[in-house]
Amino acid sequence: MKKSVIAFMCFVLFSGCKQTRQRITDFEELKKDIYKRFPNIEASEPDSYIRECTKENRKGTTFPMVKASYALLYKNNILTDPVRFSNKQMDNLLVMLNDSASYKWGEIGTPAFDRHVVFYDKTDKCIGLAHVSFDGMVYMDPYLKKMKWGMVKEPVLDLIKNIGK
Repeated sequence: MKKSVIAFMCFVLFSGCKQTRQRITDFEELKKDIYKRFPNIEASEPDSYIRECTKENRKGTTFPMVKASYALLYKNNILTDPVRFSNKQMDNLLVMLNDSASYKWGEIGTPAFDRHVVFYDKTDKCIGLAHVSFDGMVYMDPYLKKMKWGMVKEPVLDLIKNIGK
């Protein structure tokens, strides 16, 4: 009896680990898929930032580059399932992520990501990723010039931290 309980607990634990590992690994696969369909844009530099943002705005370039139907938030925790954003939460986050005033110049070095937001279109294809470090960085795929180097202001982090609470 004791062995079967231990075997069952190991199965549950390792099944959860496998699921989480697949989710995290899948972000790289999703990223590759995104860049097959959307351009890979390099980060802007401070001396050309205004000119490059003006160009993006004139073209109507936004993140994601096609309309998002829904978004899922993944936490780095083997016991939690992804949380679906409400339409209002997703729209609020997208407004912030597309506003150059949400970003500041700077980097923290190599971040440890605390959350991952995956945006999907109406056909359930991934159209955007946001990798979030609570140290203040949000790395986006696909990337836009208006995102400076990825350091965000507190309201963006606060919105993401409060999803699914």
